[in-house]
Amino acid sequence: MKKITMIILVFMCMFLSSCKAQGGSSGMKDDRKSVLQPIAEEFFYKLKDGKYAECVQYFDDKMKEVLPEDKLKEAWEATTAICGNYVNINKEEFLNQGGYDMVLIYAEYDSQGIVIREVFDSENKVSGLFFSYTTIGESGKAYKLPEDIEEEDVLIGKGTKYELKGKITFPKNFQGKIPCAILVQGSGSTDMDESIGPNKPFRDIAWGLAKHGIATLRYDKRTYTYGSTYTEEDLKKFTVREETIEDAILAANLAKKHDRIDPSKVYIIGHSLGGMLAPRIDKEGGDFAGEIIMAGTLRTLYEVMYDQNMDSINSQNLDDKTKEEYKNTVEEEFKKAKNIINMTDEEAQNAKVFGVNAYYFKDMDLNNVKDIVLSMNKPMLILQGARDFQVYKDKDYKLWQDTLKDKENVEFKLYDKLNHLFLEYEGEDAGTIKEYNVPSNIPDEVIVDIANFIKK
Repeated sequence: MKKITMIILVFMCMFLSSCKAQGGSSGMKDDRKSVLQPIAEEFFYKLKDGKYAECVQYFDDKMKEVLPEDKLKEAWEATTAICGNYVNINKEEFLNQGGYDMVLIYAEYDSQGIVIREVFDSENKVSGLFFSYTTIGESGKAYKLPEDIEEEDVLIGKGTKYELKGKITFPKNFQGKIPCAILVQGSGSTDMDESIGPNKPFRDIAWGLAKHGIATLRYDKRTYTYGSTYTEEDLKKFTVREETIEDAILAANLAKKHDRIDPSKVYIIGHSLGGMLAPRIDKEGGDFAGEIIMAGTLRTLYEVMYDQNMDSINSQNLDDKTKEEYKNTVEEEFKKAKNIINMTDEEAQNAKVFGVNAYYFKDMDLNNVKDIVLSMNKPMLILQGARDFQVYKDKDYKLWQDTLKDKENVEFKLYDKLNHLFLEYEGEDAGTIKEYNVPSNIPDEVIVDIANFIKK
């Protein structure tokens, strides 16, 4: 049976082994830095030059198994496809987090920067590798902070194991306490702007709402900051609670205590997975004044993944036999997913479905969002792009409408020309992730609809 790479609502390359590096005193860390930084540079230059077989020799045994030469090549080329030509190393950083030694290399390309995080074990072998984007050369509309708004740096979960950098955006000249929205990202390892390629949808929303007298709080996702520190054992028990829910609740509590924010008017804006989880975040401690759902779903995550995979197979130029083999693989995974609820916790923690630990899905099955929504009576605004090819207007958006049709405090808005990121695109690559490589901005219409809902 041929294997197919499963598609999730995520744009992320993250590979970890279970080897843990050894921390130590500041002197030892200085020594480790002087040893590891040249190794990290060598690895990056070989990776950049396409010398994948040589790169694999830097890996520990587990990484060689998880990320052989062909998979490393596929992951790196997919990551750099939108970046243009290599320019230079912008900066390097040595960190020891949770007992892990890592070197971060910030590589500058023509249109998009990449952060390469290399995690090292005690024998100086690469035991974890993580790619993420950073915008070094700004693209699209000018992203200089407008003169009529200001931003305050904050820490989410200050004093906890997982402190996260965040920003509160305010209009500059306002009187009294104002409403605030907490921005919660979709799947994957994303920064506070929810950067995907050259686009920064959460920064668009934050700056746009500030012009309407509404504050926002956005922050780096836990997997963005600490993803490289998770061991294989950690990931077996990893759920959306650790990924998203806990930090969103901490963000809400921080906002409610801020002297410039009205604690009775704190809302949640959840995008994609964040939209799916918004009602659960609300119920489990967010206690929001209302919810704005952007491209969320009431279906299970594995149902959406099934559709995404089938659509991907159908869109590819494959012979009938290969397509049938791929579809059979997806059907087998879907069948396993529907049985997760009957697994014990131990069974789920040691099984994978659609390439994800089954326990992740079991936790979501046990906390059904549709049931939560029906039990609530919060004002809600459901937003969907008609050209979204990840979350579907005919299935997901319609299910929101059908489920909430009897609730008078729920509003719906479908945007004919917008995609999953609420950006407009009509080029030849429409309907593919290549749309996200083109610089764009969330239209004012979306910002105004959100602002009007909050101001009610």
